Amino acid sequence: MVSDNYDPYDEPKWDDNVDDDDNYFSKLYKNGELYEEQKWGDIVLKPWQLFTDKQHLRDVLRDYCIQCGFSVIVLSANNIKYTVTCSSEGCGWRLHAGRLPDGMTWAIKSIQNPEHTCVGLEGRNPMVNIKWAARVLLGILENIMTPLQKH
Repeated sequence: MVSDNYDPYDEPKWDDNVDDDDNYFSKLYKNGELYEEQKWGDIVLKPWQLFTDKQHLRDVLRDYCIQCGFSVIVLSANNIKYTVTCSSEGCGWRLHAGRLPDGMTWAIKSIQNPEHTCVGLEGRNPMVNIKWAARVLLGILENIMTPLQKH
């Protein structure tokens, strides 16, 4: 005689009522991990990092490039894919990202030659511009002003 101990009501329940954004992305894309903001100097890029939108990806990539002392050339940019390469001649570093099926989220699909073979930039980084400086400085000022406003 064959007996089956399967109880359909004894399975773990999936909690769909959680409003946590991290949980949403975890359920949507099991391969990836949502990029968590890092302090300056600790920014790391890796395949299957998820970004809330294309601008978020571009901002983090710019921060990373400035932090590491190199610049990139955009090879391809449209509403579906984004590909950049190191601007130094002979360096094989290259990043390819794409929009995911939800239509908003972007993910780094691949990074070729994750270690730069170039020596980086000597002098001014062309990726540092007024828009970047304003974004970074406003973030610093907000962090300074918030504790002062509570008093």
